[in-house]
Amino acid sequence: MKISIPSDVISAPMSTQQEQQLWSGCGDMLFINHDAGKLAIKRTKVPSDIAHRRIEQSSVALARKAKSYQVERHFYKHHACELLSPCNTPSYLGEGVSEGMDYIVFRDFSTQGFSQTANPSESQILAVIGWLAKFHAHFLQSPAEHVWEQGNYWHLDTRPDELERMQHSSIKQAAPRLRDRIKNSHWHTWIHGDAKLANFAFNGDQALGFDFQYVGKGIGVSDLMLFITSVLDEKEQLLHADEYLKLYLDMLRIELLGKAASIDIAQILSEWESLWPVVWADFYRFLLGWKPDHVKINDYMKFQTEIALQQG
Repeated sequence: MKISIPSDVISAPMSTQQEQQLWSGCGDMLFINHDAGKLAIKRTKVPSDIAHRRIEQSSVALARKAKSYQVERHFYKHHACELLSPCNTPSYLGEGVSEGMDYIVFRDFSTQGFSQTANPSESQILAVIGWLAKFHAHFLQSPAEHVWEQGNYWHLDTRPDELERMQHSSIKQAAPRLRDRIKNSHWHTWIHGDAKLANFAFNGDQALGFDFQYVGKGIGVSDLMLFITSVLDEKEQLLHADEYLKLYLDMLRIELLGKAASIDIAQILSEWESLWPVVWADFYRFLLGWKPDHVKINDYMKFQTEIALQQG
């Protein structure tokens, strides 16, 4: 169903409310009542100067952000409809351009009983892990057409500014090798690319994922790693991160049953499990160039990084 939105609604001034603004002045979320029900409209327009204290306004940074919104629009228009409950996504109702702004129209997921939380229950954490397993199983070995050739927002090839800012270290020296170990993995899927808690909503024990700007080719444990950094603190990671990895792999195995005979489930699980330290080290590399005192840097991340570096 394609929804028509009056042009004066779409072209209204950008919201000044912080909770409705997109990252660094790149747009906003507009919520309206419509004949079709309560709608959420994501309006995007990448400014020529991104308002962020840690962003160097390079052509690379601008191109990365502009492409991210193109990727997201393509995903919602052509691929989100492939995913079925409980791998929920916002209901896509159309898109367009108005006065230089791109926009996507969704049915407001609150009308379906979904809401966000900053303090997820254990069952909600498990719901997201299950969501990721279903997402990764569905897009396994999908070609990277109109999505990122390498998904996630911290991928080394899209972050030369952050790499340049890093102090010389063993992890900076190893950055290309870490990238290549992920990139050259035999088994790939599409990953969400920004699978933090803030990009999920919940209805009971069901999860809904949104914000697909960095969806693209990758390995599933990259998404799991980022999600864990957003829901577990250092102590909890040391105690439970490996348990969640095992649970994710078990869920993925179940989701892959019945796929094509050419799918070697045991090989997929073994390969992605072996890359668990590498995805932590790769994200650590990004944080050291982005914000070296970032709260997500902790002993579990450093421990996994040491394992990855020792592996060569």
